[in-house]
Amino acid sequence: MLSPSGPERDQASRTAAPESDGAPRWSLGARLAGDVGIMPEPALGAVIAGGVALGRVRLELAGGWFPERDVALEQGTVAGAELSLFVVDATGCYRFRQAAPALDLCGGMELDHMRGTGLGVTEPRDDGAWWPSALGTGRVSVPVAAWMTLDAELGAALALGRPEFVLEGMSLHRPSLVSGRGGAGASFHFR
Repeated sequence: MLSPSGPERDQASRTAAPESDGAPRWSLGARLAGDVGIMPEPALGAVIAGGVALGRVRLELAGGWFPERDVALEQGTVAGAELSLFVVDATGCYRFRQAAPALDLCGGMELDHMRGTGLGVTEPRDDGAWWPSALGTGRVSVPVAAWMTLDAELGAALALGRPEFVLEGMSLHRPSLVSGRGGAGASFHFR
């Protein structure tokens, strides 16, 4: 079997796996995210994340925002609401595969906040609700440099609370018990 030697091998080993000298490796990343289940319809949002890795274990804190979506109380009516979602999650990940592409499995908790503003009613209100969710994801990371990876993830969230959004005594929206997640973006790594 042939393998690169010299400078090419050194470059390949730096980009294939994080250095394992015991020092923490910090990261900062951004990704475009998708959600199916929490919002009334599939939604796109933005996530910013920061974390620290030590060997195969990584801890990450992330925040995301899914912009306003209009939801009608009944089809063909003007009464409804504009709903948006903000999420904060803390996860722990284990890197099962170090070589490129790297594979991480992650689990953690998320705090969700949905905000709604009534539309098309005589006394519109602005209100919101918080609830926790358990989160599980898988992430694939492909290094493009020793300090940067392109990342894609897929997972699910299990709502541990499901507030119901009501307008004029009628149910407008209630997040699903299980929602699907996905995203793609880039992470920058440093010591």
